[in-house]
Amino acid sequence: MRLVLTIMLFACGCSLAIGSGPDPAADPECLFKFSAEPTCAYKSGTTDIQVSIVTEALKKNKISLKEANVTIDGMPQKLILSPDVRMFARNIGTILFADINFDGMPDLAISTSFGLANEYFDYWVYDAKLQQYQKIGNYPRFKLNPKTKILSTVVKDGAATYIKQKYRWKGTTLVEIK
Repeated sequence: MRLVLTIMLFACGCSLAIGSGPDPAADPECLFKFSAEPTCAYKSGTTDIQVSIVTEALKKNKISLKEANVTIDGMPQKLILSPDVRMFARNIGTILFADINFDGMPDLAISTSFGLANEYFDYWVYDAKLQQYQKIGNYPRFKLNPKTKILSTVVKDGAATYIKQKYRWKGTTLVEIK
């Protein structure tokens, strides 16, 4: 049985992220739960984005997240999530609309890990020429620095061990800075 898990909204259509960049209000997000609620909607300037997540019931308290149905300015698109994304009834997921490639358009990220020390997302950037989102991969939650245009991550790797990585855009490709 396939369900449409729509997004639980918090205050005014989307809640604001606890800032990952210099301006906390620049990183809007929606939080979603296991249960069905209204579709997540986000507006930035003249850009309107709506997201609903298609799921498959696995067990009483477990679902598999399959895809996201996205509409941006009236244009629909289906985004396939990474395989084996599982969510339990107690989990809360996140949809991010931060501009991760610094082009002025909201990009999209959807939680793929729940209840773990590290938060991972499938990321898509908006391609204005194609008028659709392009998947760039699955990464930990990015901290954005619009001044340097660097994306950074910190991943817990052990009891007291962390791995820090930095990324930069080379054209339309995200590359790690060594």
